[in-house]
Amino acid sequence: AGKDPYEILRQGFRDLERRTEAFRVREKKVLPDNIDWFGWCTWDAFYHEVSGWGIERGLREIAAGGTPPRFLIIDDGWQDTVDYQEGALR
Repeated sequence: AGKDPYEILRQGFRDLERRTEAFRVREKKVLPDNIDWFGWCTWDAFYHEVSGWGIERGLREIAAGGTPPRFLIIDDGWQDTVDYQEGALR
């Protein structure tokens, strides 16, 4: 066990990694070169109202502020999923 909850979680994930061989813990992963790139996701600006002109305007405004994004994520909202056995939206 231990007193540090973060260390308990880290050890738990290391044990789970070893037992399942289904993933690698973060400390064993190599970070991609673009990890520190600045990017922009349209969700925060437009929510469900994403449009081409809005994206173009947003990119121009961000670049005019001196920090042009190096990547763009076009996101118009969350995907709805239905549990068809229960008939409920999750």
